[in-house]
Amino acid sequence: MPLAIIFIFIFILPFSKKIQKSLLLRKNEKLPEPLQQKPIWIHASSGEFEYAKPVISAIKKWQPDIPIVVTYFSPSYAEQIKKFSGVDFSLPLPLDLPNPINQFIRKINPQMLLVARTDLWPEMLLAVKKNKIPSLLFSTTFRSIAKFRCIKKIYYNLLFNQFTNIFAVSELDSHNIKETNTNTLVTVYGDTRYDQVILRLKNSHTLNENILQNVRCPIFVAGSTWPEDEEVILPALDSLLKSEKIKLILAPHEPSIAHLKKIEKVLRKLDISFEYYSKATVLKSNVLIIDKTGILAELYTKAQIAFVGGSFKNKVHSVMEPLAAGLLTFVGPKHTNNREAIIFQKILTPMKLAAVTCVQNAKDLRYNVEQILSQEDLTKSHFFIKSEISKCSGGTAHVLAWAKKYYNISRKNSLTGGEYW
Repeated sequence: MPLAIIFIFIFILPFSKKIQKSLLLRKNEKLPEPLQQKPIWIHASSGEFEYAKPVISAIKKWQPDIPIVVTYFSPSYAEQIKKFSGVDFSLPLPLDLPNPINQFIRKINPQMLLVARTDLWPEMLLAVKKNKIPSLLFSTTFRSIAKFRCIKKIYYNLLFNQFTNIFAVSELDSHNIKETNTNTLVTVYGDTRYDQVILRLKNSHTLNENILQNVRCPIFVAGSTWPEDEEVILPALDSLLKSEKIKLILAPHEPSIAHLKKIEKVLRKLDISFEYYSKATVLKSNVLIIDKTGILAELYTKAQIAFVGGSFKNKVHSVMEPLAAGLLTFVGPKHTNNREAIIFQKILTPMKLAAVTCVQNAKDLRYNVEQILSQEDLTKSHFFIKSEISKCSGGTAHVLAWAKKYYNISRKNSLTGGEYW
C-alpha cells in the first residue's frame, strides 16, 4: 500500500470530514457502463479542473462523439465537473491501489489519459504505463527539489517517467522537472487556464450594462472580496469615491445576507452611498454592491482598475481574469499562492505602472490608486496587459494536437494490431 494512503488512513481520516466525504463518494460511486467508443480520460484534482475546461471544449469541437470521462480527487468540485458541457461521465478517482485502479481502467478502457497540472498518483500512472495507454501531463508547474533532494528525485523520477509527454508552463518548470532526470520529453507549452479565461471573457453576456451607462469616471472592481479585504479597500477609496474621481464595484466572494450586512455597516459608517446590483437601474451611488454570482468576469471588462480578494485574509483568488481584461490589478500581502500575482508584479506597462501591485494597507492602496488616476491615459497600459496575457495563451492548441496524434495512432493500431510504444 502506498505510503500516502497509509498516512491518510492513520493520521488524517479520523479528523478530516472532507476526506471522509471523499471516501464515501468512492464507496457509493458506480463505474460507467461500457462505452461505444474508447473514451479520453482526463484527471484533475478539484480546482485544477479549470485547466481541463478549455481542453474538453476543444476536443468536443474537434470530435463531438468521443466520450470524455473525468476523474477527480476532492469532492469540492464534483458538481461543477458533472455539469460542465462536454463531460460525458465524471467520478472520483478510485483509491490509488492496484485492484481498484486496474478494475477502473479495464472498465472504461481509455484510449489516452490527460492529467491537469499536478495531481499525480503512483498506482494510476504505473497502471496506465503497464496497459500501454498514452498519457500527457499538461499545464504543469514544478518547484525545485532542493530539500530532501535524493528522496524527491527518486519519487518524482518514478512519476514523471510514466508519462508519454509532459507539457510544462514555463522554462523554469521544465528545468525543475528535468532535474529529476526523467526520460520523458518535457516541452514548454504554457498554461491552458489562460485560454479558458480569455474564452470566458469573450463569451460573457449576462451583465445588465445599462447600470453603468452614465459612469464617466474610472471604475474600480474589487472582486471575490472578504471582510478583511473590505476593511482595507473601503477606507482607502473613501475620499476618491466622495469626490467622484472613481466608482467602486464591490463583488464579495460570498454574497450572503450576513456578509452584505457587514458591507452596509462599513459604508454607512463612512457615509458612502451605495446600491445593490439586483435593484439598480442606472448607477448613481458611489458603490455598486454585487449581490449576484457569475458576472464578475464581465464586470472586469467594464473597469480600469481591480483588486483581487482573499489577499488580506488567507490567500488571494486568481488574478487572471482582471489581467486578461487589461486591468491594473492590486493584491494584498497574502498573494504568494498565486503564480500570476507574483510574475506580473515584475511586468511594467508603457506608463511605468506594474500590471500587479501589492499593497500592505489602506494608505498604501490609496496612494497607488491616486498614482494611476494621475495618468492622462490608461489605454496604453490596458492594451499592453491584454497583450502580455495573450502571449501566455495557446496551450490548449498544443494539448489538442497531442490528443489528435494519439487518436490517429489508436485508430491505426486498432486496424493493424500495433502498439503505442
